[in-house]
Amino acid sequence: MSLAEVTVAIESGCHVVSLQASLIERVNVIRAIERELAIAFGLPCYLWNLGAGRFQELSPSVSRQGNSDVCGVERSQPLDVLEFLSHQPGSGVYILEDLHPFLDQEADDVPSRMVAGRVVSRLINIASDRSGGSIYLILLGLQNVELPEVIRSLIPEVWYPLPDYQEREAMLRQFLPQIESGVDLEIVPTLAQRAGGLSIEEIKMSLRLAVAKSGGSLASKGVGLLLDFKVERLKQFDLAFTPSPDVSDFGGMDRIRDAIDGVKRDYTQAARRLGIPLPKGWLLVGPPGTGKTLVCQFCAKMLEFPLISVDTGAIAAGGASYLRRLIDRVEASAPAVVYLDEFDKLFPDPGVPADVKQRQVLGFLLTWLQNKVSQTFVIATLNRLDALPPELTRLGRFDEIFYVDFPQAGERKDILHLHLARFDRRYRHGSVLTMKEWRILLSRTVNCTGAELAGMVEKAAKRQFHAGAREIVLGLDELMAAREEITPLYMADTDRLLRMRNAAKRMATSAASVDDSAYAPPPMTLWGNVEGDSSVFSSGTDVNAILPEG
Repeated sequence: MSLAEVTVAIESGCHVVSLQASLIERVNVIRAIERELAIAFGLPCYLWNLGAGRFQELSPSVSRQGNSDVCGVERSQPLDVLEFLSHQPGSGVYILEDLHPFLDQEADDVPSRMVAGRVVSRLINIASDRSGGSIYLILLGLQNVELPEVIRSLIPEVWYPLPDYQEREAMLRQFLPQIESGVDLEIVPTLAQRAGGLSIEEIKMSLRLAVAKSGGSLASKGVGLLLDFKVERLKQFDLAFTPSPDVSDFGGMDRIRDAIDGVKRDYTQAARRLGIPLPKGWLLVGPPGTGKTLVCQFCAKMLEFPLISVDTGAIAAGGASYLRRLIDRVEASAPAVVYLDEFDKLFPDPGVPADVKQRQVLGFLLTWLQNKVSQTFVIATLNRLDALPPELTRLGRFDEIFYVDFPQAGERKDILHLHLARFDRRYRHGSVLTMKEWRILLSRTVNCTGAELAGMVEKAAKRQFHAGAREIVLGLDELMAAREEITPLYMADTDRLLRMRNAAKRMATSAASVDDSAYAPPPMTLWGNVEGDSSVFSSGTDVNAILPEG
């Protein structure tokens, strides 16, 4: 990996740069600083940390250019180190490891705040000194503690990048023969692709474990074991990585199905040749249980991308710096579908001012969504569109905003049939219920969500199983009995759900077109006339969707 951003900062006149990296990459990062900065600029390189309590010279072959007693004196405290450096001991690259925790001016105790204030002040003096000399400080952060906001405008902060595909492939071709003699290097492209999102040392660790678990051979289980390691590693960042979502089809939402086909075409080489931009993602808005999560899983399956589910609650707690680390992992894992559930958790309720952390998260998201060029397709789901800052709904952040409403009659029939076929084999070969029975069942499931319909079928199947049935046989009577045991969300919270729909009505496209199936009820006015369109949303819904069931 390259330290190009650090090099640019130094060449532009910065004498202090903060470099963030993961602890497992410590040795690689220090070697990169020595190689790409110290040796490239012809300067000696020194490392200091609390454990050593003194500077250690890393590049003795480079001329010291006047440096004398850098390494000879013990300097165990950050203030002592900065005091020494402020008097310009001589040219060199000075790596100060994990100084960041000493910069916290919001510590609980007064003495710690006073020390932090003096350390920050010293750093400001060194960073502001333009008197000349080739003294460069690299503040190496390995504990996920970033610079305080007060000095970010003066000291640039960069992140040590995760390896791209070419870097992973080059490393694997060199590393694999070291851990398995006679290894077939044809496995390298697959491993390089599946290792996306891991650092170099994490990849090496996973492969060493794979060799040990597979009895010394990577050929049979190497890829699977690497993926297992990756899943567990990404969990530590609150990222749920699913290599290949195991999800069946879903009923209804024909417009989303068509949109998935369009996204798949937009990722082809033909689209690249014609200059078609890479897809950005979608916002899915709608009541709980209407299938938004299922759409994300199905989209990943159809695109043949892994699914990465992001914990928005963890982002809300960790702030923009935490989000940045997650996005680095996500982008390095591309191609992938990125799922942000309960997206509105990241922002305050309507009418409540955002705090500093929320504004920083919003700013980072806006920049990332607008400028991202990776093959990461972002699907964010939420219940209320008016809970989002308006900047996120403007063109250029997401490609589409879909409203996932309660399923219409034809969609309910498809959903029920899919779940009935899970338990009753007869439904796998066609419809079992008559048209009249379907109409009765559909009339009693108006405003039921897809999750409630699935639960209804499961209840009916469990009742037969608990009664000792050797085979599940589900008809209208069994399903109607199960329906009586369910209280739909719509009945329990009608007003709130109607507000959700109205808030999304002007900005979102319905996930489903007007129901023109044989099961659709005829359009009716409130006076019972079969005339006009009863739709309360752009796609058309049952007239009963605006009234509680009697």
